[in-house]
Amino acid sequence: VFFDGHFDDDAVMVQVDEGGSLVVENRPDAVANVGNVLERLRLNLGQRVGVASRNFFVDAGAAEAAGIQWKTGANGVRYAVVNEGQLRSVMDVEQRDGGAVLSGQLPLRDAYQEAVVGTDALLANGLPLSISRAEDVQNTLTYNGNTLQVTHDDYLIVDNGGYLTAVKSGRMQHWSVDVEPVRFPGVPAAVVVPTVGYTVKFEKTLLDANDKLELVADYTWEGDER
Repeated sequence: VFFDGHFDDDAVMVQVDEGGSLVVENRPDAVANVGNVLERLRLNLGQRVGVASRNFFVDAGAAEAAGIQWKTGANGVRYAVVNEGQLRSVMDVEQRDGGAVLSGQLPLRDAYQEAVVGTDALLANGLPLSISRAEDVQNTLTYNGNTLQVTHDDYLIVDNGGYLTAVKSGRMQHWSVDVEPVRFPGVPAAVVVPTVGYTVKFEKTLLDANDKLELVADYTWEGDER
């Protein structure tokens, strides 16, 4: 399934049936828009990219306290490019602070789309992101007038004012090949410390060259024995 359209234009859904034929909406502008899709497929050697996005129901201040460093780009867009470890920190903040309460006010949690290189994908926050260029190591993403190079292992986070949207794009694939799935990491369950007398082993995986070796934990004592 392809969607051809831009921020100011109507999108047209294009499907390929089992026989390999294109199926499009019966609209006057469909022929022209499908022509755009086919031309972009030809120019980009049939490249398409999987784009996953997820809304996180924490504000920019809470994310900044978790180590996210925001930048302000064109059109007042606040964004950050982060690695998986930093994204997990945001996920942990959401889980700890009960972001599910806020999530009930928003219509969408996750969005996934396969986009032809040079066209838009619709994100979970309802805004388009263009896959301007696809490469082996990174993709060039354009969001609301901001063009950024983001590696396949990193995430683009944008501040929507009250909640965040994280975006991850995968490697380019030919349109006839199944696109590699793009997934977000899972959120680990809360650690429950066992009763006295059991040995507990903690492990930490370093995801970035700047990650620190030590483990940091908040704890409280209960009862008289320590």
